[in-house]
Order: sequence, then structure tokens, then C-alpha cells
Amino acid sequence: MKINFIKKTLLLFALSLAIISCDRDDQVGDSQLTPTNPNATITFDFVNPILVVEGDQEFTFSVTISSANIVDTKLYVEQVGGDANGDDYTVTGLITIPAGYTSGTGTITILEDDLIEDTETLVLQVGDQRTANTSMTPATANFTILNATADDLVIDMSWSFAEPVYDADDAEEIGATDLADMILSVYDSSDMLVAQADGGSFETLVFEGTEADGDYTVEASFYAAEDYERYVSLNVEFNQQGTINHLSYDFADALDIQQTCADNFFVLASFTKMGSNYDIMSVGEDNALNPEGDWTLQMDDSWGDGWDGAQFVVNIDGTETSYTCVGSQTIEVVTVPEGTVDFSITYVAGNYESEHSFVITAPDGSQTADGPSPTEGVVVSSGNICP
Repeated sequence: MKINFIKKTLLLFALSLAIISCDRDDQVGDSQLTPTNPNATITFDFVNPILVVEGDQEFTFSVTISSANIVDTKLYVEQVGGDANGDDYTVTGLITIPAGYTSGTGTITILEDDLIEDTETLVLQVGDQRTANTSMTPATANFTILNATADDLVIDMSWSFAEPVYDADDAEEIGATDLADMILSVYDSSDMLVAQADGGSFETLVFEGTEADGDYTVEASFYAAEDYERYVSLNVEFNQQGTINHLSYDFADALDIQQTCADNFFVLASFTKMGSNYDIMSVGEDNALNPEGDWTLQMDDSWGDGWDGAQFVVNIDGTETSYTCVGSQTIEVVTVPEGTVDFSITYVAGNYESEHSFVITAPDGSQTADGPSPTEGVVVSSGNICP
């Protein structure tokens, strides 16, 4: 009995060995996990070296291996030369070719900005000693990056108040753009409106580079304002891509927000355009006249019998003097003394207005004329005073 048990045990053991042996033989040749050491080819899909003007251009490069690896293949990409920095470009820092695949791609984008910059260089290397299981020689791409420029002049205007204004409950401060809604305008040398921005907040205006060469003024005026005793302070900033960076001028207490008529404006700056170049100068003047000097009042009557009750009323710091035409023509010279602050000339209508006309000559030689039938009211004024 014992002998039979031993025989059976040995028989089972032998049978097990046979089964195991057969299983191993059956799997021979089925494994796909054979390591390889392929060759890598790095290709730049652009001319190398390359000259480029910054402008968010994207360039592609690719890596191809001669046969698939059993693990991911990784190639590192980094800057190895040049004076460009991370603000000038973005790049795929790591190219990964997944196991079982034979290619991968990366990109580099040369970024556009508004800065004034010298020509920059960039040397980009794809691949280094960190790549395993692949034979490769690192490749480099050489970029020369030119500064981007534009012909357009961008003008920004903001405003503020030296003293805060609070709502009716004195709980919250009223914002500058709620207190005043302003207009930013550009006029040419003949006082023709060229460009204007009049949105509901701080203003941005683009003066097109296609505009004619010549002289221009930049002016601020009111669209509307709340009725508070405040003066608005103005800031104007100029930018031209690649040429002018944040050229800024400040003007404290420039305009009275209680005077919102079209006559109340402030000349922020002037500029001369020559091609794509702008010569910009701060001005900082409101539309007030400089009244000092001799003013000539020429009063004419076509019938020859005087102005029939019509007259000029000249105000010099609160002192008013009247002048009228006698006969066919009367010329008066009014001297406005130095230091005069409040000056105005007002036309008061009389009878037979169709016979009346006048010419007012300012100390600087400029003239204001009207008639026959001149418009009644303030003709000239020294301050930002709405009629």
C-alpha cells in the first residue's frame, strides 16, 4: 500500500513538471518587451537661423525616433544662449514621445510687447544628456528678434479730484468717473476734429498712423459733470508700440466741473507727426485768454448813423465800461493791465441790427468779427466761463 502511495505521488509530481514545462514553451516568442536604442532625429520646421519681428509668431519643431521604445522618450528643451528672456518667448520645455510611438512635436512662440527694445538673440537647444534609451545629438535653433513697432499713437486720459466727494449720506465716496464724464479729442492745425473718445469712463483714443503729417493738439472737455465746487485734475499718457513707453503728463486742478459747456476745454499736449515719428510736447493750458495788452474795438455802421443803442460792455476785473459806434465807424483801444484775471467783452444789441458789424483785434493780433446783425452776448472772455 505504501509503495502505491509513493508511486502515485511521484507520478503527480512528474505530471506537474510536464505541464509547467509545456506552458513555458508555449509563451516563447510572445513577449513585446524587447528593449531598443533607437536614433533620434530633430527637425526644425522653419529656416534656421531665423530673423523674426516679435509678434506672437509660433514656430514648430519635431523629434522622430527610428523605432518605438518600450518606455516614454523624453527630450528637454531650453535656452542655452542669447540675451532674450522669459518675457520674450514661450516654449515647450519637454517633448515626450509615448511608449510605442515614434514622434513628438514642440513649439516656440516669439511674443509681442509694447516695450522699446534693442535687437535680441535666442539660442534654443532641443535634447541633452538627460534623454535615456535613445541615441541623439542635441540640435540648436538660432533666433534674432527685432523690436516690433507700430505707426499708431495710443492716447489715454484719466482724471481725479484732490478732495473727495461723498454721496448724500456721506457714506461712500463718489468715484471720479461718476463725478465727471469727459471727452478726449485730437484737432489738427486748422481746428478740425480728427479723432475723439467719449465713453463712459477713462478715455483711450488711437490716433491712426495713416493720418496726415502735421501739427495736432490733444484736448480734454466735459460731456457732463455733477454740480460740485471742484476742479478736476487730468492725466494724459502716450504710447507707441516699440517707440514710446508711458510718456505721461499730469495737470492739477485743470478744469472747473461746474462749467461743462463746449467752450470749457483744456489743451493737454501737442504733437507733430512726421511719418511714423511723433514729437510730443506738454501744453497744460485751458482756453483762457491772456488779456494783458491793447485790444482794438472797430465798430461799423453801414447806414452811418451810429449803433442805435447797441454797445460793447468791457469788463476788467469787475469794472465795466461801455463803447458804441458814432457815425459810420468808431475805433477804440482798450488797455488791459498786467495781472487782470476777469476780462470779457460783451455785445449788447440795439435797433437796426442789420446795419451793425465789428472787428475785435486781440493783443496777439488775432481777430474776432461779427455782423451785420451780430450775435448778442459774450464775444471774448479770459476764463473758462460758460456764457
